[in-house]
Amino acid sequence: MVRVPSLRAAVRRRLLPPSVAHADYDTQTEPPERLIVDGQYQPGWYRRYPSHVDVSRSVGASRRHHRWFFVQFQVGKWFIGFNLADLHFGCNTGVLILDTETGTFRVESCTDLLWRKRLEISSDCARFEDPVGGHIALDGRGVEFDVRARGLRIRGSASPLFDEHFVQCTRFHEGHGTLQQWGNLRLNDGSLVIDGETIALEPGSLGAFDRSFGHRRPVENWNWLVAVGHARQGDQRQPFALHLARDGRQARPRLDLHRFPLWIDGELHRMPELDLVVPSGRTLQPWSIRCSEGPVKVDLTFQPRWHRRDHHRVPLVFQVDHSQFFGPLSGTITTSSGQWTVSDVVATSEDTRMAM
Repeated sequence: MVRVPSLRAAVRRRLLPPSVAHADYDTQTEPPERLIVDGQYQPGWYRRYPSHVDVSRSVGASRRHHRWFFVQFQVGKWFIGFNLADLHFGCNTGVLILDTETGTFRVESCTDLLWRKRLEISSDCARFEDPVGGHIALDGRGVEFDVRARGLRIRGSASPLFDEHFVQCTRFHEGHGTLQQWGNLRLNDGSLVIDGETIALEPGSLGAFDRSFGHRRPVENWNWLVAVGHARQGDQRQPFALHLARDGRQARPRLDLHRFPLWIDGELHRMPELDLVVPSGRTLQPWSIRCSEGPVKVDLTFQPRWHRRDHHRVPLVFQVDHSQFFGPLSGTITTSSGQWTVSDVVATSEDTRMAM
């Protein structure tokens, strides 16, 4: 009798985490002339997006070369998220709509595998275009988009909410790494189409994006959260944004990623450490977000109200267990200008485990 190894056993054999070079992610620097040097990603927190991002010279496994562009907006009662992604074996177009008054989800997704892939991505990963799924494009003026999937369509344009984006190159192991650009948006114009019915989207609504690419680790496990809204101090009201991501216990190799950017007072701050408490079991229990070090102090609570889960598995190829949570973020942020209050800003988070 021939035993066919399970995905878990196969993954375990090839995932004894090798050493990963230390990188300084706490000091913002100019990006290197080239992202890949001697087959390795050049890690760091960058002041701007690198000019040369060709990763073909990476010694990382090519089958884990992923590229994705994700955008989200909170428009009145609607939470809207959409993406175009190339996961090497296939490409995906996805649109998610949450009605926060009723808690009703509408999620549509289209995936094309292997030779059916049609997604085209520019060399700098600034434009993702699919002849059926639409496009997302980033330039100096902001983001322009038109994405559609099975009866859902979101189109419009948005300008940068803040002057500076968060750009980080993270090195993993043996030529693996990622380059991520996180930014925040203010909607210029837009419309949402649901089964032929067009809904105009309110200009000025706030959102965020994640443009990333790289050679991923064989096992990924992350907690991720994004919130974009307004903070108050007396009669003052100003936009703020919080993005954070950390490795879960099952990530291999597991790293201290230091991806804790916060925008407030019109500036980008990076929290040096973050006490993030996420309940186990993927329940609708509060997340605690605390930072007591550095010039900015954070004391926030994320209360999930809505949850959705996707679980996909192809034996010996990949398995994904993806949970998304949505709910209000509340608490305080203290800067040199005083204490700001955050109240009921809708945030989204993920608890995801992915083996490839």
